[in-house]
Amino acid sequence: MRRQLPVLSVVLAMLIIMVCGCSGGLSPTLPSPDGGGGGSDTGSSTISTTSGVDLLPYGLSATNFEVTLNGDKTVVLDAIPARDGGVSICFIFDTTGSMGNAIDGVKESIVEFASEFTDFEKVYWSGMEFGDGTPSDGINTWDFSFPPGLTEGERTLVQPSQDLNDLNTWLDGLVAIGGGDWPENPLKALMEAKATINWPEVGARHFITIIDVGAHQRDVPPPDPDQNYPRPDGEPFCPWMGSEVLAAFRGWGIIHAVSPDYSANWTEAEADAANAPGAEVTPSVVIPEQGWDIRELADGGPPESRTHEGTGGKWTELLFRERVDLNELGILDLIRQSYTIVYRKPVDMTSAHVVITASYIEDGVSKTGTFDLGEVTF
Repeated sequence: MRRQLPVLSVVLAMLIIMVCGCSGGLSPTLPSPDGGGGGSDTGSSTISTTSGVDLLPYGLSATNFEVTLNGDKTVVLDAIPARDGGVSICFIFDTTGSMGNAIDGVKESIVEFASEFTDFEKVYWSGMEFGDGTPSDGINTWDFSFPPGLTEGERTLVQPSQDLNDLNTWLDGLVAIGGGDWPENPLKALMEAKATINWPEVGARHFITIIDVGAHQRDVPPPDPDQNYPRPDGEPFCPWMGSEVLAAFRGWGIIHAVSPDYSANWTEAEADAANAPGAEVTPSVVIPEQGWDIRELADGGPPESRTHEGTGGKWTELLFRERVDLNELGILDLIRQSYTIVYRKPVDMTSAHVVITASYIEDGVSKTGTFDLGEVTF
C-alpha cells in the first residue's frame, strides 16, 4: 500500500452533486445519500486519512485539491468544510449484557460531545443498537437472555434529528441485555442503517461503532442450538462479510470503531502477502470464538499490518466493561475537520479508483497529503 505523506489526520467529507453549469459565486447543492450514480456527471464519496499528524485547516478552497478517477485528473468544483455543509453522526451500539458501563458512559458524555458542534450549520444525530439481532429482526427470543418478568426483546433505532433530545431519549431507553454467544452483529447493523435510516442531505456521514467483542460474518453458522440461542430459521446471524461492508461504506460514510485491541492477531506476513504486486486480498482477521475484528472498517488495522486505510475512521481501544467517554476517543477533531469535495465525473461512470490530493500552506509551511480511496462506487 502506498503510504500517505505524513502531514494530515483528517476526515474529508463526501463528494457532492454540483449545480449544473455552476459558476461564479454559486454553491453546489448537497446530494441525495445514494450519490450521483450512473447517468450523473458527479460522484459522491466520503474519505479520510489516518496519518495521525496534522488536521486540515478551516477555509481551504477547490484550488487546494486535486482529484483523479482511474488515474485521470478531473475538475474540482468546490471544497466545503463540514461545519458549513453539515454532518450526520450515527451511533451503532452493542447493547448486549456486558455493555452497561459503555452505555452509561456515552449517555453521560453525549451532551458535552455535542456542544463541540454548535458552530456547525447542521448536525443530525441518530443511532441503532444491535446484539446478535438488529431492529429488522423485531421482537425475538434468540438474541436475549431474559431476566425475570421479561418475555420479549427487540433492538431499536432512532432516526436522524437535529434535536439532541431525540437521541438522548433513545439512549435513556437502552438496556444492556442478551447476546447468547461471543460475536455480535455490527456488520448487519451498519448495512441495515445504511439502507433504512432516512439520511439527511449533509456533507459527511460518520458512524461511531461501539462493541466489546468481534463481529459475526456470513461464513460463520449460528451456534449449536443445544448450547446457545440460534436463529429459528437456521440462517447465519449476519448476511454480510466484512469486506463487503467495507466496500459499501468506502466513499459513502466514515466508520469509527471503539473495540477491543486484537493487534496480536494481525500478522505482518499476511499484510505483506496482501500488499504483493497483483494481490487482490486484504487481511481478514478473525479471533477464535470472538469474531472478525471490525477495526479494519475504521483505520484498516494496526499500522504495521494494514493493507488499506479502511473507511478513514478512527479506532480506539475499548477495555472490557469500561466506561466510554466520547470526548476522549480522538474522533471529535476528525469530524470537525471534514471537507466536502465537489468534482466532475463522466456521466456513464459507475465506479472508479478515486484519489484526492490536498496541498496548502500553513504557518509558512507547505503541506501535502494524498488520500487514496481505492475503488469507489458512485
